[in-house]
Amino acid sequence: MFVLTPQLPNLLYAPLPGLFFGIGTTIMQIIFGAIFANLVKFKNIDEKHALAIGRKTSGRTLYYGGMLFAIIGLLIILFPVIDKIAISTGNPIPNLDSIGIATLLVFGTVGVFGIGNLIYSFIEISKVGKPTGKSEQRNK
Repeated sequence: MFVLTPQLPNLLYAPLPGLFFGIGTTIMQIIFGAIFANLVKFKNIDEKHALAIGRKTSGRTLYYGGMLFAIIGLLIILFPVIDKIAISTGNPIPNLDSIGIATLLVFGTVGVFGIGNLIYSFIEISKVGKPTGKSEQRNK
């Protein structure tokens, strides 16, 4: 944002990078939320277990992702050259012009920790016992 916004031709355009970043984030949360909801429905997981999966996944992702961010941050402080290593994408737009440590860090945190913890949480819940639907719980 600090690189892109000052390069805009007019002050009226200044909110656009933040606006589009927010819209993109919202769209991705809708998509991932819909995938999660359909997976929960497909697996016949009740609300209590779905909440547990969501909490465990987000908690572990934030915890381990935060540790990874801290470790990479310390490595960049100690060895600043790490931050300069990047693969050019050929795109002239700032922050999209290369794939560097920051890009790998975000994709690693969301992709590896986020999706990995989601799968792990589903496996963990299934080991506890097959969750029952709400209608089956009422009959007990």
